[in-house]
Amino acid sequence: MKVSETKDAYIAVVVNKSGALQTIALQTDGKKRPSEVLFADKNGSIDGDILTVHPEETLVVCWKK
Repeated sequence: MKVSETKDAYIAVVVNKSGALQTIALQTDGKKRPSEVLFADKNGSIDGDILTVHPEETLVVCWKK
């Protein structure tokens, strides 16, 4: 997972190279931020602070500041 920060948002690129579905609980500062999946080549998703990334998937997520 790599995270970049812009003036208005955080962008994360998450790659799951394993052969299994991965569910990732993010450690955040507790602030609720609107999020949006910008790219998911195998239907990955975000629900609150939980990312779901399928095997061999790349997921790009944006959080507004």
